[in-house]
Amino acid sequence: MAMSERQIVHVNLDAFYASIETRDNPWLKGQPVIIGGISARGVVCAASREALQLGIHPDMPIKTARRLCPNGVFLKTRINHYKEVSRQIRRILEEYAASVEPVSLDGFYLDVTDNPKGFVTGFEVARDLKKALAERLGLTASVGVAPCKFVAKIASDLNKPDGLRVVSPGEIKEFLAPLPVTVIPGVGEPMRRQLSAIGVHRVGELEGVPLAVLEQTFGRFGLRLREYAQGIDPRPVVSEQDNKSLSRDTTFDAETTDLDFIRSVIAQQAGSLARRLEARGARARTISLTVKYGDYSRITRSVTHDDYFASAAVIREQAAELLAKTQAGVKPVRMVGIELERLWQDNDAVQLSLFDEAGPPRGG
Repeated sequence: MAMSERQIVHVNLDAFYASIETRDNPWLKGQPVIIGGISARGVVCAASREALQLGIHPDMPIKTARRLCPNGVFLKTRINHYKEVSRQIRRILEEYAASVEPVSLDGFYLDVTDNPKGFVTGFEVARDLKKALAERLGLTASVGVAPCKFVAKIASDLNKPDGLRVVSPGEIKEFLAPLPVTVIPGVGEPMRRQLSAIGVHRVGELEGVPLAVLEQTFGRFGLRLREYAQGIDPRPVVSEQDNKSLSRDTTFDAETTDLDFIRSVIAQQAGSLARRLEARGARARTISLTVKYGDYSRITRSVTHDDYFASAAVIREQAAELLAKTQAGVKPVRMVGIELERLWQDNDAVQLSLFDEAGPPRGG
């Protein structure tokens, strides 16, 4: 099937944690709700829109949040409850698509090209599922519809809260052109600076850069930049049943021997993978680290544990130990990636921590 014929939906629940708390406690409506604990040493996990407007943001120290918002309502994080609500959302979404891919507790991709309800357009699917979420769970969602995943996500991100935006195949270039290049997957601050140096600040400006220049500057990712700018993203929606492993890799803008930098990238990858495990209610037993050197040779180191794990801290520490078994720091590194395998689905919603004593059976 041609990509232009696909109908991909991205669903993002609005202010997820805070919306659940407000739904469960109607007296909180309209108040600045700050979630993350009551201890002064804690950090903000989530905040309502009222709190965000006062300058509160995730990862802010609770002590700072209390100073900025002395009249805020500070609540402990109820992670198990949020996970249960996320599962309820997923069950509703599975009524609309055979393939539902959770990317976080509050974010999901659906391929609704051939959907169980028989809707002809992605707009019809999106409108109906938004209604179902509101009526059955009391929650609003921002939804984007497009022929590919990354455009659908941008469409949902730009239409918060409670929005619905459809980007048709013929609209993609016009839709993407004025947006900053950082909306493209994989374009962080270092690459943004490199693109700025060659006169590219917005997605549409990539069309004016010769492909040879992009490939010379960014290697093989240069072609991906051009494809993303054209709205080309063939990645499929991968349901839990089809996805037996999780991975994340990063190709650097330039080769590096800076181990501190490489470890910082690994820490970011660990956080991303932990969030994806949490969204699926899963744990892993095997972790692999792949390093690609400047000469394009690569090496993979793996370890399998008796206990299942799911936290970012464990993934980060294990990956760092595997990194020490490579020549990173001696030989220049071009790419580093983490893969988690031997996943176990946590259907009982026990809280994921470090190496839990309870939970899945030990492997043999």
